[in-house]
Amino acid sequence: MLYSLNTDMENLIEDLKSKVLKAKNRDKSVEVRSALLSDTNLEHNNALNFLSGKTKSLEASLHQADNAKIETTKKLGIRIKKFWKSEKQDSDRATSRIPFGEVPTKSAVRYQANKLIEDSPLFETKQDVAVRDIEAGQLNIKFLLGGLFILIVSVVAVYMFQEDRCPL
Repeated sequence: MLYSLNTDMENLIEDLKSKVLKAKNRDKSVEVRSALLSDTNLEHNNALNFLSGKTKSLEASLHQADNAKIETTKKLGIRIKKFWKSEKQDSDRATSRIPFGEVPTKSAVRYQANKLIEDSPLFETKQDVAVRDIEAGQLNIKFLLGGLFILIVSVVAVYMFQEDRCPL
C-alpha cells in the first residue's frame, strides 16, 4: 500500500509539474501577446493623433474656404449691383436721347450697345454685339439636301440590316 501511495504521489507530482510547465508557457505567451498588443496600441494611438491633427487642419481649411467664398459672394453682389445701376443709368440716358415714338433700328441698337460698353467703367475688354435672326425662309438648300441625304442613308442602312437578319 505504501508503494501504491508512493506511486500515486509521484504521478500527482508529475501531473502538477506538467500543469506548472503549461501555466508557465501560457504566461510567456500572454506576456508576448501583451507586449505585441501594447506596441500595436501605441502605433494606433500615434496614427489616431496624426489623423485627428489632419482632420482639425482640414476643418480649419474648409472653414477658411467657406469664409472666402462668402466674402467673394458679397463682393460679387456689390459689383453686380453697381453694374446694374450703371446699366440702368446708361439705358435711361440712351432712352432719353431717342425721340418719343421712334423705333430704333438694329444698327442703332448695335451702335448704342457698343457705345455703352466703351463708356462702361466695369468692362475693359471690347466685345461686338451681334443681333441676328434666322427664319425658316432663310435656310439654304444645302441644309435641306443634307437632311434628305442623311434620311436616305439611314433608311438604306435599316433595310440592309433587316435583310441580313431575316433572309427570305
